[in-house]
Amino acid sequence: MDKTASAFPKLNAAALGAQQMANWASQRNIPFTLLTDQGGNKVRHADVYEAVDKFVKDGVYDQLILYFSGHGVLMAPDCEAWLLSGAPDNPNEAINVAGSIANARTCGIEHIVVYSDACRSIPTQWRSAMLTPGTVFPVLQPRDPSPEVDAFYATLPGNPAFEVPPDQASKAHRGLLTDCLIKALDGQIADVIVDQKTHRVVPARPLKLYLTKAIPAEAAKVSIKLLQNPDARVESALPKYLSELGRRLGEPAAPPSKNLAVTDLPLGLKRTIYEMQERLLAPGWRSRTVSLTQIADPENVAASIIRILDAKGRISFETRTGFTIRGADVKSALITGTTCDVFLEDGTAQVRVHEKYEDMNHASRTAFIRFSDGSGVVLAVLPGYVGTVVVEEDQVVTVNYTPARGTKNYFEYEHVADQLEQRRAFVAVAARNGTFRLDRAKQAADYLRVLKKVDPTLGIYAAYAYAQVGNLAGIRSVFRYMSYEPEPVPFDVAMLALQYDEQPDLNYTPGLPMLTQGWMSLGRLEPLMPKPLKAARRYLKPSLWTTFTKEGMNILEGELTGGE
Repeated sequence: MDKTASAFPKLNAAALGAQQMANWASQRNIPFTLLTDQGGNKVRHADVYEAVDKFVKDGVYDQLILYFSGHGVLMAPDCEAWLLSGAPDNPNEAINVAGSIANARTCGIEHIVVYSDACRSIPTQWRSAMLTPGTVFPVLQPRDPSPEVDAFYATLPGNPAFEVPPDQASKAHRGLLTDCLIKALDGQIADVIVDQKTHRVVPARPLKLYLTKAIPAEAAKVSIKLLQNPDARVESALPKYLSELGRRLGEPAAPPSKNLAVTDLPLGLKRTIYEMQERLLAPGWRSRTVSLTQIADPENVAASIIRILDAKGRISFETRTGFTIRGADVKSALITGTTCDVFLEDGTAQVRVHEKYEDMNHASRTAFIRFSDGSGVVLAVLPGYVGTVVVEEDQVVTVNYTPARGTKNYFEYEHVADQLEQRRAFVAVAARNGTFRLDRAKQAADYLRVLKKVDPTLGIYAAYAYAQVGNLAGIRSVFRYMSYEPEPVPFDVAMLALQYDEQPDLNYTPGLPMLTQGWMSLGRLEPLMPKPLKAARRYLKPSLWTTFTKEGMNILEGELTGGE
């Protein structure tokens, strides 16, 4: 924050410091929200609260960093306020630092880090003294374990160097904490680095000792009269740390890989990889360290997660139903019972179903989507949903369905989008090597099925997870609940639920298993499959989602169009 509403002069380095921290996070693929007043933007308390609240509600992070650079005032001992764009004219546009830290202890995130590169001067103007700053963490029910909080301040409260009016103190403000901090977090300061078994890290306590010496030294370089002594309150200890620097010193570097490495993932997704199954499937579990070596094929897992989370399709179509295809050109598309068209939007293929979803009367429709090489997929058309298909190396690796904007389910989707993303990431961890496998299938199925109404593919995955442990009751429960919804029940779910019925019904969209492994689960239903499907089955490609070669699509489209 370079500038407040009035009273305080414009700073030169505050917004730049925030950008430097954002660059540091970006280089490590750590998710962040950057709020600065560069370009005339205004930073409001609601903006900061919303950003923090989102990270808290995501529920997948084990560390949250709150960085501020700008004008700060010390209203009383331990009553510090960070001034935002509207302060002090608007007394509400300030952040209560101590109150925010207190609320942070209830948020469920194990490690909170606060960096405050701000003056801590006693205000001399009555408007600053009458601030009513607010907190930026939500108020939640305290839960174990209580987070550990590390707070680093650019100056001591009441530092003699700042026993002057804030406007004079701010002129000397050079972002010294940020300058020293970035060097340390980047691994440029050997004294703060600690070797672990496989990685070098920067813990909080060595950083505190370094800043205690480095900041006064840097301040003296600016002016022999400038005294700036930092303040730090450190609670954490190893294995918690502030920055990860990579392999241990002296160890050979790993050979380069064409795949994405686990270290390329944001912090929250690392947690998804390392701890998702234990953390989400065992409600009582709260803290556990999982080594990289415990994850089989971590590079492919990393790539799978990014692929799943990047698989976002069109928000809607005029008819509220269609498909987005990423990674492949679409040669043609056919929809049973209606018509469609194919068009490009920003280089991405879109298939628009012409029949309005209100007019479909929830009838079963099947999509035959052919790629430029002649291969293709057969998918369920779900009225009011946009299906997103991701193709890599001529294989369909991901399919998901999202309620289209303007439908009755879209409102619910907006409220659970973060939870849905977590479950899709969970699927990516399990969906490897062309199949869907889980170690704790029953718990996984219970977890996945919760949002099957928002994304019916989660119901498919849950059914397969129950099938892995022979839990027919669980499969039938998924089938029953999906049957209550007006949208068509996917064939895979019906196939797994009804294969032991005396007279099983195969009239479920799209009339064949959408997951390739489902073809091995037909059981006693296989003789009931139509001949064209039995013939096309010989031309399946080795992918997670059923993908036919050109020959297979020729058979299926020939049956659909009567040979035309």
